[in-house]
Amino acid sequence: MIAAPDNNSEDRIYDEAAEWIDRLADGRLDKITSHRLYRWLQSDARHRQVLEAMLATWQDPQLERAAQQALQSTPLAERYQVASRSWRYFFYSCAGSAAVVALLFLLMPVLWQSPEVVAEPQVYRTANTSDRQMTLADGSAIELAASSRLVTDFKPERRNLSLERGAAYFAVAPDKSRPFEVTVGRASVVAVGTEFNIDRHQDGTDVTVYEGAIEVREQPLAKPRLLRGGERVRITRQGLEPTQAVDLQSLVDWRSGWIDVENESLSVVLEKLGRYSLTPIELADHSLASLRVAGRFRLSDTETALAMLDELYPIDVERRDQRIWVSLQAH
Repeated sequence: MIAAPDNNSEDRIYDEAAEWIDRLADGRLDKITSHRLYRWLQSDARHRQVLEAMLATWQDPQLERAAQQALQSTPLAERYQVASRSWRYFFYSCAGSAAVVALLFLLMPVLWQSPEVVAEPQVYRTANTSDRQMTLADGSAIELAASSRLVTDFKPERRNLSLERGAAYFAVAPDKSRPFEVTVGRASVVAVGTEFNIDRHQDGTDVTVYEGAIEVREQPLAKPRLLRGGERVRITRQGLEPTQAVDLQSLVDWRSGWIDVENESLSVVLEKLGRYSLTPIELADHSLASLRVAGRFRLSDTETALAMLDELYPIDVERRDQRIWVSLQAH
């Protein structure tokens, strides 16, 4: 017996493809949206068919440019994964679409590459003021913040990483047979295929999920807490704080070049600014560490950020001994 076509499924695919056309028509996709587009294309061969047909029908140069830019903003390993699974089908099915043909040429340099097998632990570090983007041997993409250190140790049965300092954004390549675990001190974050950000600082560690789901533990034997896209938790010495909902559409994180804080300790804000300052920033009076502050600050403009804090809060900022010192305001 031949199963009847699922019209609801077909309608859903056309609706989703139309939404992607609308997004492409608006211009260049950001990195997160580009990841989601390619995962959508991977998940069902019909997705690619319908989107290609729509692109060919529109024949809009602006759409072609947006589609090409979306591919170029996707990590190399993710482009490899998309291409290597279905390149023969992709080649024959895209003949009628100028936009997708252009994407094929962008894919050709990576069609014949194989992921590197890493046997020894790898250390990745960044200096002050310098972020870094990289692709790991399993195809996972990472953005490492300035003044950060990450160690990876991949095994056949597990992908182990340790964020020893700073912050990192992870776009994890799916592999159900090899969990992806990031340790932060005694705490850990486990994922299979998802996107999340970890920011380690003096008051603890903030974990924010952008897509998919992860498990968070404050120590190895603790019961894990499940976090889904749009949720955040802070890990402290006392354990996991309550889970918070975050608006991903309006969220500002370090990858944008800004930090947006509300009721955050001064010590954490200065630590984050210090990652992007060539001059070390020090607290002269440690009683100020717990002072709660709020605001939006550009990471690359330490001078302006400190001037704003100086104006809004009872602190003095001065330079001496090749350092920037923050002290309690004199009366």
